[in-house]
Parts: sequence; C-alpha cells; structure tokens
Amino acid sequence: MIRVTGVGLPPDNISNPSHKLYAIKRAAQVDAMRKLTESIRGVIIKGKTNITNGNLNKDEIEIRVDAILKSARTISGKELADGSYEIIMEAPINQ
Repeated sequence: MIRVTGVGLPPDNISNPSHKLYAIKRAAQVDAMRKLTESIRGVIIKGKTNITNGNLNKDEIEIRVDAILKSARTISGKELADGSYEIIMEAPINQ
C-alpha cells in the first residue's frame, strides 16, 4: 500500500460555504489521486525552451500522468485552520 496526503485550497470565486467546502474537498481528493498515480505509475515530463540571440523567449514544462487508479480509498479528511482541506488516501502498489 502507498499512502499520500492531498490538499485543496479554497476558491475565491465561491461564496456559498457548503459549495466552497465541496470544492476544497474535491480538490484535495484530486490532488491525492494525482499523487497516488504519480507514485504508482510514474510521470511523463516534457520540456521546451526557446532562446533567440541569447535571450530566453519561452520556457515550458508539461507534466502528464496516464493511469487508471483502482482500489483507492480515503483514510481521513479534515478542514485546516487556513480554510484548506487535507485528505489522506491509500491504494495498492500493484496496479
């Protein structure tokens, strides 16, 4: 099993407290699932840099994760003092 912590930050554009709580819980869950997937399956990183006459014009980094996450489960979740939400999830390594 691998265990990770995901964090969701409160959005500025939602004023309804219950909608905001749902949004930060979902953001924390997605962050945790991304971390689980990265740990189990790895990450694809692509980089591109454009330099003209010695000047950096553009520097891009793309990170991608492709996987199907099975048997992931939430261990715990809690709202933090700063308004963010923390969730702990785990999944088996052999996916």
